[in-house]
Amino acid sequence: MAAEGERYKRVINGPMIKSRWKYLLTASVAAAALCLSACGAQGDAGNTVEENVTSEGSGEASGGEEITTEEETSAGSLEAPDHTDKVSGVIGVFDDGSVMLFAEAYGPILLSGDMNTENLKNGDRVTIYCDGIEETYPAATHVTEMRFSGSGSADDLPEEDLKELEALGYELKETVEEAAYQQITMAEAAECFAKEGDYIILDVRTPEEYAEGHIPGAINISYNTILNTMPEELPDLDQTIYVYCRSGNRSKVGAASLVHLGYTHVVECGGILDWTGETEK
Repeated sequence: MAAEGERYKRVINGPMIKSRWKYLLTASVAAAALCLSACGAQGDAGNTVEENVTSEGSGEASGGEEITTEEETSAGSLEAPDHTDKVSGVIGVFDDGSVMLFAEAYGPILLSGDMNTENLKNGDRVTIYCDGIEETYPAATHVTEMRFSGSGSADDLPEEDLKELEALGYELKETVEEAAYQQITMAEAAECFAKEGDYIILDVRTPEEYAEGHIPGAINISYNTILNTMPEELPDLDQTIYVYCRSGNRSKVGAASLVHLGYTHVVECGGILDWTGETEK
């Protein structure tokens, strides 16, 4: 790796900084277009909620896009911390300990702060909260909170940016990809509940929704409390855990988060809307 002073000089004068202007110009044009569009729009957009939603059928997290869904409005949402900036992207972990967020509007962002980097893997999709994005190297963006939204792989990182970083001495670290969680229907889950004995049913809705009616025997841990922290109620990483929510969106985020935390037998089974059995309060 080049000496630190030389490395920073190369970065500041190199193609990455030039590419940042390209990103900023693109973002500015897009923002202006959105503003003009908004001025002409009328009507009430309705109550919506942001959720990180994963893909159906694959058992793996999707591209980490934050999707607005009216379907989950009554369920509540993640409340954003009171910070200036919120950026979503894909994580890259490097041999020298550096962690970067690859975000389309900015390019690679060097991260610092109190992050649990041991659990981070190449391709992880996250949202960071901070008090300003640092785009001038070697300054790093101080992350005040990071929220995991799905797993991926090194193949999800932008090849062009990786080549530029490699030329500057950054070597991508090899990280172990996470196993996908299993997906089944609620009808299949009901059959498993009847046959098996050693499992946990996890309701990841809000406590209010849980109190209105839940699958018998289910415990309640809201999905937004397990994004980065291992729940005390789930001490066994090898325990079979069936995860459900209202309609099948939050359960996917919850299942992906559990796998990210190291749980090995996670089964996502959709929403209680498809449950035909009895419920309890």
